[in-house]
Amino acid sequence: MKNSFIDDSFIDDKMISMKRLAYLIMLFFLTSSVRAQQNDFISIVYLKDGSVLEGKMTEFRENQFIKMDLGGNEVTISYASIQKIKHKNLAARSASVYGFKEKGLYNQTSLGFLPGKVSTESLVGLEFDHSIGYLLNRWLGLGLNLGLATYDQGSNDIYYSVSGECRGYLLAKNFSPYYTLKGGYGFINADESFLEANGGYFFNPSLGYRFSGRSNVSFILEGGLTFQKGYYKQDLNSFWWGGTRGSDFIEKDILYRRISIKMGVLF
Repeated sequence: MKNSFIDDSFIDDKMISMKRLAYLIMLFFLTSSVRAQQNDFISIVYLKDGSVLEGKMTEFRENQFIKMDLGGNEVTISYASIQKIKHKNLAARSASVYGFKEKGLYNQTSLGFLPGKVSTESLVGLEFDHSIGYLLNRWLGLGLNLGLATYDQGSNDIYYSVSGECRGYLLAKNFSPYYTLKGGYGFINADESFLEANGGYFFNPSLGYRFSGRSNVSFILEGGLTFQKGYYKQDLNSFWWGGTRGSDFIEKDILYRRISIKMGVLF
């Protein structure tokens, strides 16, 4: 018997694990960003005796004292001996020097969200992927992308994609827009609840922005469109006790069309 019912409350262990992974990766990105901002400033302290100290200020007590880290040595300076204090933004200074490697190997790891609709219900899928490739020049790089994604939280289908990609950066600057174009095949997982499951073509054009980092590491923000073809027939009797396997099932021949919003690290 063919049945169009979908149990939207059903979320299996794989879905829960993907959500936990997504939250952990987001926390890592946010923590790394905060730490980077904290390390981008140094203080220059001018003393009344003519001395100048340059380092990171670790503690400030107004009208009492300050503490500074001078190359690993922490010193305490009386507030009364200070003439003035200036702060230097290292990120602003380094951003003026173009340090992006326009030729050679690259890697990018990304976490993304896939908002969309199934019938009249709004859903937010998750995706995680990694790209490795070679930049021929700033305008063109070729590589391989491996990813996994879930599009429908009401079912336990996860797609594993393998695709080729090309990419390029539009400006010879540390902060630059870029494009990517991925195309390949998405394989659907098939656990015991599936009577039949087949993947299909995968296509993902995107535009993004690269934010300069240090030591050849940059943060990226990317938006695009994701298309994933798939087909499956899922046994409803695997969700409840009783019944004959295959007598009641969901059958889907679907093309997912989703907005893709990603953030990640390029190195």
